[in-house]
Amino acid sequence: MSRRRTILAAALSLLPLGQPLVVGTVFVITTSAVVLSSAQKAKAESANYYFDRAYKKNESGDYSGAISDYTKALEINPKLLNAYINRGMIKDIQYSDYSGAISDYNKALEINPESVEAFLERGASKLGLEDYHGAISDSTKVITLDTLNSGTYIAFMNRGIAKSSLKDYSGALSDFDKSIALNKEYSLAYNNRGLTKVKTNDYSGGISDYDTAIKINPKYWQAYQNRGIAKSDIKDYLGAISDLDKSIQINPTNEYSYLNRGLAKSDSNDYLGAISDFSKSIEINPTNALVYLNRGLAKSEVEDYPGAISDFNKVLKYNPKLFVAYEMLAISKMSTKDFSGAILDINNLIDINPSNPSVQNGRIYAMRGWARLFSKDKNGACDDWRKASSLGEKDASTWVKEDCS
Repeated sequence: MSRRRTILAAALSLLPLGQPLVVGTVFVITTSAVVLSSAQKAKAESANYYFDRAYKKNESGDYSGAISDYTKALEINPKLLNAYINRGMIKDIQYSDYSGAISDYNKALEINPESVEAFLERGASKLGLEDYHGAISDSTKVITLDTLNSGTYIAFMNRGIAKSSLKDYSGALSDFDKSIALNKEYSLAYNNRGLTKVKTNDYSGGISDYDTAIKINPKYWQAYQNRGIAKSDIKDYLGAISDLDKSIQINPTNEYSYLNRGLAKSDSNDYLGAISDFSKSIEINPTNALVYLNRGLAKSEVEDYPGAISDFNKVLKYNPKLFVAYEMLAISKMSTKDFSGAILDINNLIDINPSNPSVQNGRIYAMRGWARLFSKDKNGACDDWRKASSLGEKDASTWVKEDCS
């Protein structure tokens, strides 16, 4: 198999964020490999001309031009199986057009229902669509059909990723083991096995797998990133920062390396360093609400409440359902004596998300009580503390006894 499809799992240890998959780079099929009759020779030569030109355009980074030429080749010869596969790969990898890619792989499978390459690629694109059951089915088909074992180790890894995403961790680990048994130098399988081990709280096993991935490929920045996140999880913040430094050194344009390094710095009380890293992440992607949330929290720690308020407002701009931002806004506004603004934010949280834990456990009512007290609304404060006490906020009952008798 001339093309090696890889899936790189990049762990993102960000508040409620999970560990999304990142599609890696590939090689395309360089020859059309279609048997034609002599009557089709002139037509085939023309189709092959566009096919070969498409390959060269892809190699030079002209992806839209490559898609255009593969399309021309297929207009001349609709049976050019590898043109469908190559066009699908470009749609997937360069444009994240997973549905368009799958459509091309489906066409390839109509031509050859046992195409290992088409099943392998379609399974990878299904991972991109989070169709994990479909990815498992296609990867299993590759394992069954690939008698030469040229792509089986990739299929085992992809199937392992899908199983891990479905929380079938034992099945995932088994597949990663099989992938590694077939190719002991396959750094991506070690990386993904490490991710799954970390998901099961096997941090030493996960870090060991990241070590191996990095030993095989010292430029594997995702493995450094993932190892750094794992070290941060076990409170080895210096080790985490060192690994994330290396990840950034290799790839200075990945927003999540800065974000995760910022989290490690914040956890080690280097709030100014954390703010700097969060700001760099925002420069790369100005719309990630979680980064603004974490920068706002760090700014609160250094008592930059106006800056924190600005960041928490950005959180709600880019993700209105990240309800914790309402609570943090209220806290920051109370710190600046904007009690009416704090009350408004708390009201919004209660109205928009009454099932929020802070609402259900009474904490948010207790907070609003203090904002009302400082706003000279003692009766409103007492009402809120009584509500908070009824919901289980222990201190609120004390406040009621002391201030509301």
